[in-house]
Amino acid sequence: MNQDTKDDTDWGALSALPGNPMIWILIISELVVFGAGLTGFMTMRILEPGIFAAGQATLDYWLGGLNTMFLITSGLCAALAVLARSAGTRFRVRLWLGGAGLLGAGFLAVKLIEWNGKLSQGHN
Repeated sequence: MNQDTKDDTDWGALSALPGNPMIWILIISELVVFGAGLTGFMTMRILEPGIFAAGQATLDYWLGGLNTMFLITSGLCAALAVLARSAGTRFRVRLWLGGAGLLGAGFLAVKLIEWNGKLSQGHN
């Protein structure tokens, strides 16, 4: 093997970061994309407040709040499954992942209710 070839795992200054540097590239790209989207959304909301007010008037806050709770709680269940995996308790891993799956199904059920309501109001 030629000694002049560089090791594929050497990322230079990025090698000092915890984890694989590719995850940092992913995180930074996500921040840029979501930041641009949020900036565009806020700009349009400032320029066209009437359109956004009309859209907000059609929202169901209870269903939105319920879905938020489903998402937060399912994420907690998934994190607890990771902790249970680290502790080696297979039953708890399955229990927490099952809970996350059920909460995800609940999220989808609420979304179907929301979409059905919107379609019946003539939104498409």
